Amino acid sequence: MIMASSHELQRRANQARERLSERLGELTDQLSPAAVVGDFLSIDYDQARQDVTQFLSKHVRGNPVAFALIAAGVGWLLISEAGTPLAKLAPGRVTPSRRKRRRAKARPRKSASSRRQP
Repeated sequence: MIMASSHELQRRANQARERLSERLGELTDQLSPAAVVGDFLSIDYDQARQDVTQFLSKHVRGNPVAFALIAAGVGWLLISEAGTPLAKLAPGRVTPSRRKRRRAKARPRKSASSRRQP
């Protein structure tokens, strides 16, 4: 095995740096804000919608049971959350119904004999 000279190693390192610099320049050009916005604006939404529809229909036909279970789960989630106010979903937040329950627990209960007053 022949050992490379320090000049040869230096030359290879410089070539690698130049290639890396070129590739980073290309990536910078492709990922610039102007390029990203341009790509976003040039999307054909009708074609994208058609592609998604074809993809979903192919996979639904391939495994209808999985699709039915997923659809049922999503439907159940939507139905269960539809009647729930947003304040009730926030953990730890005291809602009016929670306040009423707390007050009811804090009040001492009256016995049946004390309720009857002649």
